[in-house]
Amino acid sequence: MLAKVTSVESKARAAIIAVAERHGAELVRYVQACTFPNSMVDRITPQTQDGDRKWLRDEIGVDDAWPVVCEPFRQWVIEDRFAAGRPRWEDAGVVFTDRVHDWELYKLRMLNASHSSIAYLMALAHVVYVDEAVALARVQGYLERFLADEVIPTLVAIPGHPPAEYAETVLQRFANTGVRDQIARLCIDGTSKLRSFLIPTVEAQLERGGHVKCAALALAAWARYLATVPPALRAPDSHGDHAAELAQRSLVEPAAFLDLEEVFTSFVRGNSRFRDEFRAAAAELAKLGPHRAIDRVLL
Repeated sequence: MLAKVTSVESKARAAIIAVAERHGAELVRYVQACTFPNSMVDRITPQTQDGDRKWLRDEIGVDDAWPVVCEPFRQWVIEDRFAAGRPRWEDAGVVFTDRVHDWELYKLRMLNASHSSIAYLMALAHVVYVDEAVALARVQGYLERFLADEVIPTLVAIPGHPPAEYAETVLQRFANTGVRDQIARLCIDGTSKLRSFLIPTVEAQLERGGHVKCAALALAAWARYLATVPPALRAPDSHGDHAAELAQRSLVEPAAFLDLEEVFTSFVRGNSRFRDEFRAAAAELAKLGPHRAIDRVLL
């Protein structure tokens, strides 16, 4: 999901107008009079496992090669901007708002970034499921610290929906033992995920002189994961070859990983405070392992 929702609207409008232009000016004028409300959807959907297929077949009597497993939570937020009225989808739970961008930042920086922040730490610790991870007091504490000290200060509060309340909902969703969301799934496509989900928070915190220890540890864990987990066992990353090369160099000089321009912006790469935090986190991971490195962040 894109961080700037206005670009979603402009791309949709441009694409549909391009198609309309092939069919004449009248259709173009009609499309130009339409609105393209931005929206955001949120529901955790783990990878389908053989056990899911077996349960559905044995317990429900349905033989489905690819059932979609999901959590009970669901959210659909839509910009309340329509050209000629709209359905009463709020009766089915849709949230209509003029703050869809702020809602999206809630999701990207709290839910998605929290997933990515524990992904590689827990992979290094050989934890399989997300609910198993947050059942560990240190991981729960790490996420609480990350959300309260590093993420929430960068967000604009939505009236009636305080970010702290949303953060608590995120932790409750992660703890759902029925979802069985896999840590391995969270590790997929780290290059694109971390650039979108985590780096904007790091930039905002560096600009305001805020905390970045949790984020630095998460990013150092990604580097160590790429450097120490055999390629055949790593989660796929469509843009990860360069990251893996720099991760190998970072075993000798941790800050070398920050040369990954696909993820780290020039502002983050050039910030001496973040470089120091990243080096310290990498050293503690190498010396202490993921569990005790988390403990050091929580001191």
